[in-house]
Amino acid sequence: MAKVSNYHPSIGVDMTTISRFNDPSASFVKTVLSPSERKEYQESKNKPQYLATRWAVKEAFFKVVMSMGIEAPGMNKLSLCHSALGAPYIIGKGISDPTIYSVSISHEGDNVIAVVYRTIP
Repeated sequence: MAKVSNYHPSIGVDMTTISRFNDPSASFVKTVLSPSERKEYQESKNKPQYLATRWAVKEAFFKVVMSMGIEAPGMNKLSLCHSALGAPYIIGKGISDPTIYSVSISHEGDNVIAVVYRTIP
């Protein structure tokens, strides 16, 4: 009989419209973005897209961890970063190795979609 692994691959997807983020309150921005992201946000030329992208990535991440019974940290405890080659990844509270989660993001018109996949046990 084959041994069953405790590994639980999981995928999270979130899609939102960028225009939802056209005029956010300062408290909303503080709730969604980490301190380093807030600094980048202030310098961003497209603030609604910047905020919508981070919202979608973090919501997709929450769907992954919550499906595994893991308590998700607050949104502002996570940061979306990019490698030297431009590949997105997540760092933050509860993430010991950012390579565990693969991130894919796409923008089209007023839409942004994010996919987060837990790649290893």
